[in-house]
Amino acid sequence: MLHLLHLGLSLNRSQIINQMELALSLNHYRDRPHAEMQGKAATLFCLLILACVSSQRSFRLVWSDEFNGDTLDKTKWQPEVNCDGGGNNELQCYRSDNVQVQNGALRITARVEDGANGKKYSSGRINTAHAGAWRYGKIDVRVKSVDGLYLWPAIWMMPKDNVYGGWAASGEIDILESRGGYNNNRDFSSALHYGGAWPNNFYQSSGFKNASQSLSSGYHNFTAIWTPETIRFLLDGSEYYRASLLRTFNLQKSKPYHQFGQPFDQKFYIIINLAVGGGIFADKAGALTRDVAKNWKNPTFIIDYVRVYELIGADVTPDCDTMYRNLPCRAWTQDPTQIDAQKMGTTFDWICAQNASFCKDVQSKAKYGKCNTAEKLSWIMNMYYQSVKGEQGKDGCNFSGLGRVVQ
Repeated sequence: MLHLLHLGLSLNRSQIINQMELALSLNHYRDRPHAEMQGKAATLFCLLILACVSSQRSFRLVWSDEFNGDTLDKTKWQPEVNCDGGGNNELQCYRSDNVQVQNGALRITARVEDGANGKKYSSGRINTAHAGAWRYGKIDVRVKSVDGLYLWPAIWMMPKDNVYGGWAASGEIDILESRGGYNNNRDFSSALHYGGAWPNNFYQSSGFKNASQSLSSGYHNFTAIWTPETIRFLLDGSEYYRASLLRTFNLQKSKPYHQFGQPFDQKFYIIINLAVGGGIFADKAGALTRDVAKNWKNPTFIIDYVRVYELIGADVTPDCDTMYRNLPCRAWTQDPTQIDAQKMGTTFDWICAQNASFCKDVQSKAKYGKCNTAEKLSWIMNMYYQSVKGEQGKDGCNFSGLGRVVQ
């Protein structure tokens, strides 16, 4: 079989798979034990299509709260008590009395009642900062949202340590934000915050999406799948937004990061809260009055469970296909036979001449050394693009028509 391994390195993936299937149909293994045949076949498959790396990654449940008791588990959650508006001009005071566990679910309720600092509403907010923070994995939360104008339920994550500076330099991951009373309670969004410390910060967002049905009419799963390459956001198992981490998050006015993926390479903890009013409603939050609040049909944010899965094998280099698909800037095709060879060679030479470090990861013995030429080209194109996009924008990924920005 070794001759096929050698041959396979010069074939495209469909040809490689055909060669593998042909080899396994031969009588080469006819006198060998079945288990040995399977083992060698699996090894051959991995070597030929270069997909073993991704198969070494998996998710393992490491933390959860099913809210099965009748009180909040304070070994897992810390209630927050304050009236400072959360930095978002929120109109409530957060109180521990507004957070309850009943009938197998966490319930955070907004109420009309006077509080400190002239606040006229109360609600609840809890976090896992003292109990758990995670880097890479899957966070899965099953929720039933609110039905009330200007209520703002949210599930989000903040860094355990401000490694890169104060908010938002060290990052923020918003898994779910919803605007109560908007579009029949179908509005929701996800976002990443980064850049310099306020006010030199920035964010990228899914924008407001519309669920197929009211988020307050039943339970729905909001999930974030976080790897070193990307953060994917899903509603009931369907992806609606993806943010690549194979890029720099530096801004023209603030550059605290030195590697791709920073600041989203640190541990983050979970926050769940229900705000009243605030910045998500822009200038409309001022329209909230007690008369409006008295018409809230369901001012309770209900969480059935929170489950955190650790990503096993996060330090494993992704396979070539995964790398290519998650690059914000990449060659227009993954098939090198579709690209003019001379133009491809000229682009390689030019980028490597600009900065030799852009090309170190695609050398023969480097982590992407076994990728095909189009995938290698995409990697170095993205390296260059990330270094100039602040000045050149999408033009920094053009390369005479070879490249395109996809994220």
